[in-house]
This record gives sequence, structure tokens and C-alpha cells, in this order.
Amino acid sequence: MRLLHGLVGLALLLSAVVQLNDPDPAVWLLLYGLAAHVAAMHCLLGRAPRLLAGVLCVLALSWIATLTPSLGAVSWAELIGDARMLRPEVEVAREVGGLGLVAGWMAVSLVMPRRA
Repeated sequence: MRLLHGLVGLALLLSAVVQLNDPDPAVWLLLYGLAAHVAAMHCLLGRAPRLLAGVLCVLALSWIATLTPSLGAVSWAELIGDARMLRPEVEVAREVGGLGLVAGWMAVSLVMPRRA
């Protein structure tokens, strides 16, 4: 599990880096950076702050709930085929995907035993 936490931590860190050209990079850098920190703590120490993981999970799920009404039909090709935002729905879908990654992995962190 530590290796998996490390790999997800790297994915979260890379997700933070690609937000540098976003209109609101600070929010995303903070979210992905804190989630990467939780994953890194699990990877390196076998434990992570549960309160932080819980707060990030609830925050990401709440944010998904606010974005869901504006989520439109987006193809896989639009999501991963082109880095440009050709339609607003593509950006929303990508944001929901990133938030889902954070919420999902923070939920995993919450159910992990103290030493894994």
C-alpha cells in the first residue's frame, strides 16, 4: 500500500503542477498539494493526519456537488485528447475528475490502519 500511496501522491503532485496555467491556480495547488502531502505521509511514515484527509474529502465532495449541475456531456476524446479547453463543459468535467481523485484517495486514507 505504501507504494500505491507514493504513486498516487506523485499523480496528485503532477496534477498540481499542470494547474499553473489555470485561471485560479492557488486553490488547485493548495488542494492537490495537501492531498499529495497526505499520500506522501502514508507512503513514508505509514500514517497521515486523518483530520486533514477528512477535511479534504468533504471539501472535494462538496465542490463536486456544486459543479455537477453545470456538468454537460463530454467525450473521452475531449477530456484527454487535447489540453486546450474548447468548451466550458470540458473544464468542468476535468475539475470533477480531479476532485474525485482527491476525494477518493482521501477516503482510502481515512480507512487505512494507522500503520500500513
